[in-house]
Amino acid sequence: MMKLSKETTEILKNFASINPSLVFNPGSVQKTVSPQKTVLARANIKESFDKEFAIYDLTQFISTVTMFDDADISLGDDSATITNGRAKASIRYAKAELIQSPPSKDINLPSQDIKFKLEAAVLQSALRAVGVLSVPEIAFIGKNGKSYIAAIDSHNQGSNTFEYEVGEASNKYIMIFKVDNLNLLSRNYNVTISSKGIAHFESESGDIEYWIATETGSKYGE
Repeated sequence: MMKLSKETTEILKNFASINPSLVFNPGSVQKTVSPQKTVLARANIKESFDKEFAIYDLTQFISTVTMFDDADISLGDDSATITNGRAKASIRYAKAELIQSPPSKDINLPSQDIKFKLEAAVLQSALRAVGVLSVPEIAFIGKNGKSYIAAIDSHNQGSNTFEYEVGEASNKYIMIFKVDNLNLLSRNYNVTISSKGIAHFESESGDIEYWIATETGSKYGE
């Protein structure tokens, strides 16, 4: 029997926003990847699973666990059993081979061209600006020696914009991301971006990290 901490439940909810299904790995390191393979997330959770098992509807699994107060989870051969006192629910496993799973090896950035710290409150400000200004993208922009996070529409030069300074920039660049790909847990992050089209967001707390692909239109050194 095991229990899921609030911290792990939060991480799994975030995973469900990236991919609705999940193959749980043995141990405490869990990973997921979006169906389009544009977002990879890796988390260190407090619990350690003793076997691999696959859940097709991760949101349903989380909701079932949280439906009980102080639920106990038992991993059987064919299903996970969630109990509390006399109440019990079972969630059948899915076939792992039918779920989009991340690569076994972590991604190494081909280069580390841009680095800065991104505070949780700053990212949330930019994401709110996306909704308020009705623009579809978040960009990291280097200009005039400064680095900014911005809410933009890269396909409409006359659109509304928002920007917030996040650090120094030694080069000129614009790295564009779909808003849907930046559904990160509320953390302070160390961000490293490669000009080759991929960014690494690592939480300062060390519990979660993301690798996210940049969009067409991103430029470095131009």
